Amino acid sequence: MRRAWCLSALVTASGKVYFSETFGDGWESRWSPSEWKKSDGTQGTWKLSAGKWFGDEKEDQGVQTAEDSRFFGLSAGFDSFSNEGKELIIQYQAKYEKDIECGGGYVKVGPKLSDPASFGDPTPYNIMFGPDKCGYTKRTHLIFNYKGKNVLKKSDLAYKQEGEGTSHVYRLILKPDNTARVEIDGENIYEGSLKEDWELLAPKEIKDPADKKPSDWVDDSMMDDPEDKKPADWVEEKRIVDAKAKKPDDWDDEEDGEWEAPMIDNPDYKGEWTVKRISNPAYKGIWEAKKIANPEFVDDDGLYKFDDFGFIGFDLWQVKGNTIFDNIIITDDAGEADKFLQKWKALSAVEKAKKKEEDDAKAEEAKKAADPKDEEDDDDSEEDGSQYDGEWQKGRKHGYGTYIGTTNLKYEGEWHDGSRHGRGVQEYANGDKYDGWWYNGQCSGLGIYYFADGSQYQGAWNHGKYDGAGILYSANGDRERLTYFEGRLMKREVLPPSPPPAVSNKSRPGIFCDPLLSQDRLFAVQPTVLPSNAGDGQLLIKRDCDNYDLSAPPLRMKPRQPHRELDDLLGDSIETITGGDTIETVTGGDTLSSALTAGPSTDESTFVTEP
Repeated sequence: MRRAWCLSALVTASGKVYFSETFGDGWESRWSPSEWKKSDGTQGTWKLSAGKWFGDEKEDQGVQTAEDSRFFGLSAGFDSFSNEGKELIIQYQAKYEKDIECGGGYVKVGPKLSDPASFGDPTPYNIMFGPDKCGYTKRTHLIFNYKGKNVLKKSDLAYKQEGEGTSHVYRLILKPDNTARVEIDGENIYEGSLKEDWELLAPKEIKDPADKKPSDWVDDSMMDDPEDKKPADWVEEKRIVDAKAKKPDDWDDEEDGEWEAPMIDNPDYKGEWTVKRISNPAYKGIWEAKKIANPEFVDDDGLYKFDDFGFIGFDLWQVKGNTIFDNIIITDDAGEADKFLQKWKALSAVEKAKKKEEDDAKAEEAKKAADPKDEEDDDDSEEDGSQYDGEWQKGRKHGYGTYIGTTNLKYEGEWHDGSRHGRGVQEYANGDKYDGWWYNGQCSGLGIYYFADGSQYQGAWNHGKYDGAGILYSANGDRERLTYFEGRLMKREVLPPSPPPAVSNKSRPGIFCDPLLSQDRLFAVQPTVLPSNAGDGQLLIKRDCDNYDLSAPPLRMKPRQPHRELDDLLGDSIETITGGDTIETVTGGDTLSSALTAGPSTDESTFVTEP
């Protein structure tokens, strides 16, 4: 019989168990689902499941997030207590049945809830603890609330949910000496001070506001060489009029217009001249104001202490659901927590054995499916067993071609110097497909990612990561506007249901957004111009995402000179393919304010390419 304890604290020989749950019979009566997101149709549901790998199905059941792209809220209350003067252990088990892609698997623990149905992101809590991921950003969160402010750890803790589909157990130990210890799967991954590793207190020292940099202070380490002069015969004109060209005999000025000689490359061209840089003899180093005692610093030896613990809950957003939570305990008795750790060890051994069986069976099937004779007879086979049929240059894939990898990955499109570069379509063994732009072997620019389940994401990438605005269309017709920064989901907005539009996506690569994160967590977009060699003569321009609607025709940029600074582009604009609307005019260094919006992501394996 599985047990669930969530009444008054159970007294043991050595300590107390304040809360314990194994999701046995009657668990629904002990837990309250949230309705915080019910009104906008994004509230997810929970179900009981042991997952596909288990030892005893009934014993190994936990509560599972049931859908994709949903908010999940679930909480349970218990008799209020304070951890003053004693250790506090918060421990639970989590299993990602499939890679979450973007979302959390953490718990929140805090004071007694007045209305569990309203439990959600605005609900105050004391501690937030557990794994969190979005794109390439992965960590185990440990957040403490201090004087009404949620404070993150200065550096990230290790992330253990790597998509293998097995269970992990998370333990936090909070001690009266203002230290914390985090264990994952029984392994100590962190032990340190709340005062040193969280910015809970004001700094002891600050820069002296009265200390000013001397007017003669030189902080430029390099300077232009005053003796370096441009040679008198230096030629900077790259193109000149062809002096040998003559107007054709059949040229008619009235019909053909005034004849002009064509331009040719200047044989005397030496490139743009720049003055030589030398060390600055007057350089004094980087100036810093002297430090003084901070009058606002107040020490606190009770950082660890919370007056009221009365609930534990899951308040999560998940792009991919099917996460199973089980074996939760809040106690001051390590022995009681260890009993659940032993349960996890037994389950983990079963899961790993069954995973190995499944992996071995898949490997055997793949081996049988491969026909060595076909590979030997194929002149385009490569040493690793992959195949390429297309254009070459100097022994490298270059031009247009089709590549089939050893994992049934297929790419058809443009290549440059051995890497995917330009427009191309890549199909993955799991049924997913990416159709869009590539730069130096990675997804960069605009593209459409088709998921095997029928959903699709139309948006922007930068060097293999979601970066900028996009829209996620679910297979059931749901639609969300999403914005990313370097693969990390920054914000999301639910849109009215609509099927995905037909997008020709014939734009040049490279339109993406550069959100700037300020202290008040508002966002702006800084227009930036990068070198043109990343896009076949096209400038890469980071631009305002907020006004970009992917249901409109894709964007196109006009060819420009190889490299120009932002100040040289005053008045330039980006236009749509339909040739009408000016999207944004680049202005001299101005920041374009924008409230960014955002959505899902895949882990880095989505964009792993062969070779």
